[in-house]
Amino acid sequence: MHLSVTSFKTPLLILAVLCGASLPGTKAHAESCKENAAANCAAASDLSTMTPAAAATAAASAATVGDTVGDTGSDVNVTAALNSNPDTRVRHHWRNLIELAAVIAGGTTWYWIEEERQVADWDFPTWEQKLTFDDEIMIFDGNTFQTNYSWHTYAGGSSHLLGRSNGLGMWESFAFGTGASLFWEYGIEAREKISVNDLIMTNSTGLPVGEFFHRIGQYVNQGQTGLGWDIARYSVGLGHTAHARIDGELVAQDLLLTPDFRWYYSLDSLNFTRQDGAAAAESDSAVLHNIGFEGRIVALDNYLQPGQRQQFFGSANFSDFSLRVAQGGGTRAKANATHAEGNALIAGWHYEDIPEKGVGGIGKTLNLATSVGYLYRREQVGLWQDRLGGLHVPGPAIEGKVIGDNWKFQGQIRGNYDFVGVNALSWQQYQEQRPGDIGKFILSNSGYYYGFGRSLRVDAELQVSRFELGGKLYWAKYDSIEGFERELDPDHPLGVPDDEQAHGRDTFFDAEAWLRARVYEDAYAQLRLGRYYRKGTLEEFRAEEDMTRINLEVGIGF
Repeated sequence: MHLSVTSFKTPLLILAVLCGASLPGTKAHAESCKENAAANCAAASDLSTMTPAAAATAAASAATVGDTVGDTGSDVNVTAALNSNPDTRVRHHWRNLIELAAVIAGGTTWYWIEEERQVADWDFPTWEQKLTFDDEIMIFDGNTFQTNYSWHTYAGGSSHLLGRSNGLGMWESFAFGTGASLFWEYGIEAREKISVNDLIMTNSTGLPVGEFFHRIGQYVNQGQTGLGWDIARYSVGLGHTAHARIDGELVAQDLLLTPDFRWYYSLDSLNFTRQDGAAAAESDSAVLHNIGFEGRIVALDNYLQPGQRQQFFGSANFSDFSLRVAQGGGTRAKANATHAEGNALIAGWHYEDIPEKGVGGIGKTLNLATSVGYLYRREQVGLWQDRLGGLHVPGPAIEGKVIGDNWKFQGQIRGNYDFVGVNALSWQQYQEQRPGDIGKFILSNSGYYYGFGRSLRVDAELQVSRFELGGKLYWAKYDSIEGFERELDPDHPLGVPDDEQAHGRDTFFDAEAWLRARVYEDAYAQLRLGRYYRKGTLEEFRAEEDMTRINLEVGIGF
């Protein structure tokens, strides 16, 4: 489906409010905070850069101006932000339950308004059948790729964020969201069989996304003033802001936050080939215009401050989120793409040894942790048809930094098993050569399959003065999952017995390298080169895609 201009509205809103949350001058203000906390940080414009001593000074100063800050319409002040902690803040369990019920009520209204869309899934199982948990009732549904891998994550992330903005912990919020998902599957969708993929995906992918926006909600409610911050508070920070207003209290700031954001515009020149089986390869090209955002928030006290420390963490203290949308055209057709990714280190061990400024020496950090992630890729660019979305099941992650006087090297490795939806690269051949075979219900309905397999992500970057040289590798191999095919009555044309389902296998390999130069304060320009390879089989049918991407990017990063 071609993306219209309106498709950019939500991503543009997110980018705009995050831009507003880092207006020019923020970095300079942060530096002055370190030097004179009492004089410059009473409004907590950037608590994330403050040492504990500076924070304490700012808190003492803010105690005398808190009423004044409140009178000017600011939503928070430093005192409460620093004095709040996860053990004493109020947890609104009942309010969270009521609000979740209201959300479900809204969803139920939509469900019945769109009744015609739901009828196809009505199998009318009995309660006894729904509680048997066999593969006749526990199935993979036939919903579209966008529904299963974007809207369900949005729902899960929203319910998780709702719990966090009500003062609940990470696992409490996850539990409430899981309960809501179960209620929806067994209650609201009582006429349908149980969708296994919805139960797995919704809240599991909602956790890393929800955690990032929970930290965003805290970050934009640190008492900053200005129109940009107000817009951010009432958009990406709405949950925290609204609950703070209702309670007449301030947003709980359990840990100091260290954000790292960048947003950008970029231009892609794409050249790619596709080969189906033994047929001759076909070539194509396209140009894409991208807008995007990438961010990381670290929630740890004293992070990257001088000294040696180590600690265990267990509340997604490192969270990342990125979003890129694109439109353009090629030699064959118009092109569009959407990429979104969220990752969180949900628990692990952190070590750092940072020398005092001016003393010399090399700083070091290390994270040994468990990561969980969300991935959504959807590119429709002529011959290049790429769809991959799903859950990076919790797996091991290693991250580290080595910091010198005027340079820094950082890298990370993450390995996971993934539950995903994969574009069946050879599906068109299968249809042409076996016109009477369905293959799978989801293949016939939406052209992708449910898969499981391994993935490995490796990133590294070297920064010297104003220049950064980096690279990224992504490898994954997925096999289709059999045994949960939707089977209707025996004579239904889409009812495929387990032993007759088409088996798919797809391999992904991405390699990127970039050179980035800071050209003016926080503005940068970047050249990125990428090579992307796809290989897919469906039974005896095979297809391959190969793309080269040259990307020119300009943006602002903090």
